[in-house]
Amino acid sequence: MAVNQHHVRAPGAFATVADDELIILDEADESFLSSNAVAVALWEALSTPITVPALVDMVTETFAGTDRATVTADVEEFIETLSARGLVVAAPPA
Repeated sequence: MAVNQHHVRAPGAFATVADDELIILDEADESFLSSNAVAVALWEALSTPITVPALVDMVTETFAGTDRATVTADVEEFIETLSARGLVVAAPPA
């Protein structure tokens, strides 16, 4: 994954937040993905083009006691998983 690549929610991606849990509809296979409060923050940040390092900064600043290396791996996995499902796409900088 290119460090300076910007990512954004795919047009038409549907998600909702319930009790600090992110629930995303994957229309391709009619399934739901759910995740925790960190995913909620990531999804909200993806409303505009943003890089993985900027997402990592946001998470480490927002959630005390997080390890930067672990957060980086988790954010990359989140982006890769949603990108593979067409829910997050590459974007030019805002």
